[in-house]
Amino acid sequence: MTTQHTPAPWILSAGRNINTPHGDFFLSYSHDKHGSPSFKPKHGWSEMDQNARLIAAAPEMLEALKIAMHYMEGDSDDEQEQEDYALIMKAIAKAIGEDVA
Repeated sequence: MTTQHTPAPWILSAGRNINTPHGDFFLSYSHDKHGSPSFKPKHGWSEMDQNARLIAAAPEMLEALKIAMHYMEGDSDDEQEQEDYALIMKAIAKAIGEDVA
């Protein structure tokens, strides 16, 4: 598998701005009558914040899924298991907005 997306880290900052190594991306929900992005969500700021968190966690979630796939295929290494589990849990916590230790 080759990576065809902007590499991690994707960091969520104020204003629903996602900072990546290739630049900043802003969450937008639609366009105004002039075709410019609209940043006012139809379903509320809480939903927009949750969506932004999920988007920002995408690279870590992809990596966690790749790790899980190896375990499901029987390619796990007992020595690596706890480190991999911690990585998976950290990715999930980032996606749902929980504190990551």
